[in-house]
Amino acid sequence: MNAELASSPQPSSISVTNSTIIESQNLVYTITLSSATLTGRPQVYTFSTSGSATKGADYSANYTFSNGVVNNGDGTITVPAGVSSFTVTISTIDDSLVESIENVLITVGSKTGLGSIADNDAPTAPNCDVNNPYDKIVSGYHQSIALKTDASFAVWGEDLDNTGAGEVLTPRDINVTNYPNLVGTPLKAAIGGQGGGGKEQAILLTTDGLYVWGNVGYVINYELKGTAAFGKIATNVFTANNVNTATGLPLGVNPYDVKMMTATYGTLVLLTNAGDVWTLSQNVGASATGNSTVYPKTWFKAQIDANTYLTGVTAVRAQTSTGSLNAIMALKSDGTVYTWGSSTYLGDGTAATQRTYATKMTLPAEFSITNIPKMIAVTGGIKNSTSVKNSYYILSNSGALYSLGYNAQRQLGDFTTTERTSWVNAKINSTTNFS
Repeated sequence: MNAELASSPQPSSISVTNSTIIESQNLVYTITLSSATLTGRPQVYTFSTSGSATKGADYSANYTFSNGVVNNGDGTITVPAGVSSFTVTISTIDDSLVESIENVLITVGSKTGLGSIADNDAPTAPNCDVNNPYDKIVSGYHQSIALKTDASFAVWGEDLDNTGAGEVLTPRDINVTNYPNLVGTPLKAAIGGQGGGGKEQAILLTTDGLYVWGNVGYVINYELKGTAAFGKIATNVFTANNVNTATGLPLGVNPYDVKMMTATYGTLVLLTNAGDVWTLSQNVGASATGNSTVYPKTWFKAQIDANTYLTGVTAVRAQTSTGSLNAIMALKSDGTVYTWGSSTYLGDGTAATQRTYATKMTLPAEFSITNIPKMIAVTGGIKNSTSVKNSYYILSNSGALYSLGYNAQRQLGDFTTTERTSWVNAKINSTTNFS
């Protein structure tokens, strides 16, 4: 029997026509067999679906098979003779719920394929999502902004008063009383800069658009916001036909479309609910468009090559210390991770270098489409240093913490100062991994 099984056609791969689709569209998986099934000998394989999407609520339980394949309804399918590949089409359901990108995994025999469903609904009111592990508190060198349980924000620290030049010594709510130029309901907040007193800038996204305050030029180009005082970004200064002139956001992106906003020195990064990444940057390589020229008043949508956008992203992190020392890191719904910037590592043993397109990283061995990273992070840079590159981190669902990159200050947590071009475990002591 073992010899017969070994010589029988078996699933060799599963691919997805479009790895991320918008709900209401179809996910189409192609299953390729090791060889065509033989005349008079149809093959039976196990078949199942799983993932974060819910059968019957997010996708139909009735699947469409090509080439005469039959769903037996008992967790198996039958493939008729003469078939070397076939498709499984899954219809997704357009609901009215606001959801994160969800995955549908199909398993045929020993092979598994993953497709993702992006939501087409946007929130209609601010919320504090307890399931989002990022950005409940964001901090700069001497500044912090906290998201409260009622979805409002409070700030404290240096240069965070309404003038952008005075200290806030106790938490202060962001409202029209404390910030008279505020219009709209706050949705997202970020702080970025170069470190050191007077080198940070705060960004607030409201239902009315982008607001900026603090020291001029440290995140947003000075032509877009030329004063320290709390106020709206100059929407009429952006590159023509590239921006929503009512909000300052990329053309086609509305305030409620923004899932995540993060800032660092010279760069503002947005992640949309649909899984797209947009950058507004004064730094080389941050745009992920293959362009080494800086356009600080233009929004760019991140790409993996000249013809392909980076899609299906669920989290994005960024860190910049100088124009030549910076990295952006993005986690996709399928568990893959991409990076771009001027001092990036891939985790495959190669040295740090500039990457002007989003480039797929090599991850620690434990990760797969059935075990995707829980959180990502990137740090790096020391004030006034021109040599400190970036460091990367990935947290697994098992609690393991992996690190990569520059390590002169022991920031990788592996009890060495060795630069790591492949992932290592962070440790609680010299012999025990953090978990």
